Amino acid sequence: MEEHKKMAENEINAKPEMDILDVPIGEDEPQVAAKVVVIEDVKVEEVVLPKETARKLVLKVRHPDMQDLIDINGARYQKADKLKSAGLWYKLDKDNQLPFNSAVAHVLRYYDKKTAKELKGTQIHTVTAENGYLLVKAY
Repeated sequence: MEEHKKMAENEINAKPEMDILDVPIGEDEPQVAAKVVVIEDVKVEEVVLPKETARKLVLKVRHPDMQDLIDINGARYQKADKLKSAGLWYKLDKDNQLPFNSAVAHVLRYYDKKTAKELKGTQIHTVTAENGYLLVKAY
């Protein structure tokens, strides 16, 4: 009798299965507006790629529209006469310094910093990437 009761409760609580091809587009756009933010912390995190593990600079920022800190790990900067968007990949050259033309180096020069650690506490402008994520504006 108890087993029969449990089966009946499960049938009542079960939701009808939706065909995976019938799932509609959601209306919630998880986009954060591009605004001035403050860098609260700077980290280097490992990113596992198909053929290697790489490192990326991650800026933990305070956004005026968000309660929690958000991560920014990309930048838009000017190279020659064009704007370029790139990840803040953290690589070192043969002299164990940041490559001069890397996205990280462009950001540091734009905000007049010599090292990534010096970014802590800095107010920076952001822009929205095509995919909706925020990028550091460095142009």
